[in-house]
Amino acid sequence: MAEHIPRPGMFATVRIRDIKSTLSAGSGGSGVPGRTESFRKHLKTLLPEQIDRLDLWWPEDTLKVQYRRPGANDQFVSIAQGSPGQKSAAVLAFLLSYGDEPIVLDQPEDDLDNHLIYDLIVTQIRHGKRQRQVIVATHNANIVVNGEAEMVVAMDFRGGQCQLIADGTGCLQELGVRREICRVMEGGARAFADRYRRIHLATEHSHV
Repeated sequence: MAEHIPRPGMFATVRIRDIKSTLSAGSGGSGVPGRTESFRKHLKTLLPEQIDRLDLWWPEDTLKVQYRRPGANDQFVSIAQGSPGQKSAAVLAFLLSYGDEPIVLDQPEDDLDNHLIYDLIVTQIRHGKRQRQVIVATHNANIVVNGEAEMVVAMDFRGGQCQLIADGTGCLQELGVRREICRVMEGGARAFADRYRRIHLATEHSHV
């Protein structure tokens, strides 16, 4: 016969229900063990509506976010103790690791150094786009190139409006798109060529 092992949190649920039952009974004149006489008298003065609100009340769930700090014996600490970059990294890691619905990221590189941009954003986007549609608004061309974007939409802000750059819209193989990426990428055309060459090499190896 299998033994039933209560889940964490079940004890709190049972405890809250017991307290509610006790308070409800006390308002009807029954004894309330472990409570003072003044408390029992106060329960009897409560209106039915107030008893209903007590019976319907339930504590809200608490979400605790922790991250593993490098060099701290792999201990997890509260995200509240992290830097802005560490907080962004923790939230992004969660968002990109779970779910299969489309996701839109607005400048995910903010507050992150280049190491985190590649190890976190680029890697997760490259893996996650196999299961979901990922749309990224970014100024960081490394995300576009190393993330192996399948469609690039280049835009510029002109005359108070956001306008589409037709020559910079398309796939990474198109010359106009490569030129637009080189225009905004730190390191210029050579940096783009090195990164783009690695993408081609990785593709060729995958077909061997």
